[in-house]
Amino acid sequence: MVSMKSLSLLGPRQYNTDLTRGTLTRGSPSLPPADDQQQDKKAQAHPLFLPEILTLIFRCIRGSDECLEDDVQHARDRIIGRQTLVSLAITCRFFHNPALDILWEKLDSLDPLFMLLPKRVWDGKHHFLTSIKKKDWTTFGKYASRVKVLARPYSRLSARSQYNAIMALVKCREANSSPLLPNLTELVWEDLGLYNVTRLVPSSLRHLIGERVTSITLNIYDSSLISVLSELWLACPNVTSFTVRVPPPSFPHVIAVVRQWTKLRSFRSLALPQGMMDELLTSVGLECLSIELGNPGDPTFSGILPGTLRAFSLYEGNAECHAQYLGNVYGSPQELTLRVCVDGSSIEGVAKLLHLLPERFDHAALHEFSSELTSSYEPGLRTFQLDSRFLRPLFAFRNLRTVDLETYGIGGLDDAALDAIARAWPALENFALGTGSTSLTRPQTTMNALVALLRHCPSLTRLHLPFDATVVVQAVEIPDGVVNVRITSMKVGYSPIQDADAIAAYLARLMPQLRSIASSRHPAGYHGEWLTVQKLLTH
Repeated sequence: MVSMKSLSLLGPRQYNTDLTRGTLTRGSPSLPPADDQQQDKKAQAHPLFLPEILTLIFRCIRGSDECLEDDVQHARDRIIGRQTLVSLAITCRFFHNPALDILWEKLDSLDPLFMLLPKRVWDGKHHFLTSIKKKDWTTFGKYASRVKVLARPYSRLSARSQYNAIMALVKCREANSSPLLPNLTELVWEDLGLYNVTRLVPSSLRHLIGERVTSITLNIYDSSLISVLSELWLACPNVTSFTVRVPPPSFPHVIAVVRQWTKLRSFRSLALPQGMMDELLTSVGLECLSIELGNPGDPTFSGILPGTLRAFSLYEGNAECHAQYLGNVYGSPQELTLRVCVDGSSIEGVAKLLHLLPERFDHAALHEFSSELTSSYEPGLRTFQLDSRFLRPLFAFRNLRTVDLETYGIGGLDDAALDAIARAWPALENFALGTGSTSLTRPQTTMNALVALLRHCPSLTRLHLPFDATVVVQAVEIPDGVVNVRITSMKVGYSPIQDADAIAAYLARLMPQLRSIASSRHPAGYHGEWLTVQKLLTH
């Protein structure tokens, strides 16, 4: 077998690889030859060669491409993960299949699949249906069977070339008429409208997808593409999650398709008229419902949400739009999410929205509440400073386990307010407030706020909270029973600090398992002090 030392010395330059396709070309060498069976068994017993471990590692490598900044400077770096997987696949036989599985698991284009076929099939020079040989079908199937997510059914090939390629594959496939992507589970169709790509001919979609698809997202703004909808439920009868954005005239087509999906549990769309909402909520047993708002003229819903609904969300739209939509809505969901656009919102609108919630939702049923501020222009540029009058109405929800208000400012909250919050929500497990705000308003909360939360909320496992850490912490005593051993990481956002040694010592007493502290990068002086706290906690 190939040792780990030799693996680190073997790079992609020693092999003829096609990184855009993620395949081994005809010029690639064969995989390293196997040694005797005893060495194979010994190697396979190593934890590194367990399929589950390899899959986790390789998925992290693939994910690194998506974590890098989306700018020209890092454009080349965004294929490092895929390059690494190709290198792993051709340097060690134990890595070959797991690496290819992750490399092909998600496709952002149809091009890698088309490039597997002979050039005459897709080069655009042949304007007639071109057949392929059995070996070409076998090669295609080897990689197509690994695709589980198709993010965009687009290609740089012409519509004619795409049609030729798909029809050639259909003609060659087995008689059972299985889909060309037999293990596909998620489809995302976006009407991009880019000049350098061509969308898939809608009629060809049925040849790609099949019964294993459970999640579909459609962003279609061209009414001529609505024909895609009529074929979905026939090809994919087992869909459980459906996200759709189509022009209002196409809403009836959406409802017609949804009626056929008896297994549908999650649905997200633009605001639908009253009659269609009634039909939607009575025809399927939804567990998650998300509505996207745009402007005050959007249709509203009046009625009671079904008892099967576990999660309810409103997205986009300003605070006034949210309040208007909830004006006559009643329900008992366990999870409530409000994503409020600050553009056009006012502090009074936010206050009205939060005051409305206890009148519309069951106090005992709600366990998770999240409200995020967004902006169409500059995310995080604006925020609203919360004070006690905003949060007091939410105290009616006594069983809350998760409260996420991370993007709001906390300039109006002091230690007494945090003590009231902790007493109102004793079952809290996840609490995030103010650490996602870009506001540099000095917090009024101090270490006493932490003590209050840990004292009255013993089940806390996640805590994000800014506080003024310049107070003399030696003067703050730790009451009996306050120590929390569940919290291992914490965010403090914009938290002024002076004495890193004293803060680290006090936090270590409050939360003995705390190992990670994240703070705002500005101002740099405070950020440097919190980095020192981080080092002290890990030593």
